[in-house]
Amino acid sequence: MPNNLKGAAAKLAKLVEEHADHELEGFKWLVFNREVVAKALGVTEKTIGRVIKNPVFHHITRNIEIDGKPKKAILLKLGAELCETDHVFKLRAIWAKGLIAFNNMLATDLTMKVMFFKQAGMDKKFYERLMARIAAAEEGGKDLAKLKAGEKVSLWVPRSHMGQLRGVYQKLGDDAFNVAAHLVTFDGWTRFASYLKTAGRNERHYHFPFPGAIKDNPDIALQTYLDMLQEAGQIDPEESAQLLAKIELLKPKSAD
Repeated sequence: MPNNLKGAAAKLAKLVEEHADHELEGFKWLVFNREVVAKALGVTEKTIGRVIKNPVFHHITRNIEIDGKPKKAILLKLGAELCETDHVFKLRAIWAKGLIAFNNMLATDLTMKVMFFKQAGMDKKFYERLMARIAAAEEGGKDLAKLKAGEKVSLWVPRSHMGQLRGVYQKLGDDAFNVAAHLVTFDGWTRFASYLKTAGRNERHYHFPFPGAIKDNPDIALQTYLDMLQEAGQIDPEESAQLLAKIELLKPKSAD
């Protein structure tokens, strides 16, 4: 337990040290209930809320099994070291923000296609589906101005995508952040989807960024990222060699 803590912070640290017994992602956590902890330490809930902001403590929210049933719980541990869930949340932010810009570019690209079809005098049935996709893309990209201004935007992604993003981090480690940031762009995703098709890895063409495709094809995802860096002159030979070695390790092993 840190020696420089006093008062409620010292009491809470001692409580965590003695009672943290929930093992998750390489750490032991205290299943945290603010009301119960406040009563146990003889302080107010407001005080506990303030104390857990001290960098000595670290908390996350996860679904865990309580009394045989899955429940959302706050987990508290000592030490600022990040756990896997923290990295997944960071990856989610990169992905969600990237999708806003992607949608904006997609809406522009599809609008240009519709204009071409109209100018060519083609029947509306040839571009009706594109009109629906443009509307969806415009909705997905509506917060671009906020994003550029540094304002808060929604970081929501479907629950299934959270699991896939976790898989992306598990496969790529710290490279996951840069890979996701590059692949969730319009140019990056178009290239990645093309690589997948060329390699015969996918049964369908992924027109829209899907983290499961990166999770299932980490070698191609990393290769796409490397190619983008090399073309932009943003990586030196030594770093390229390191990524190439990692790509080899990520490639699917042959059955024989």
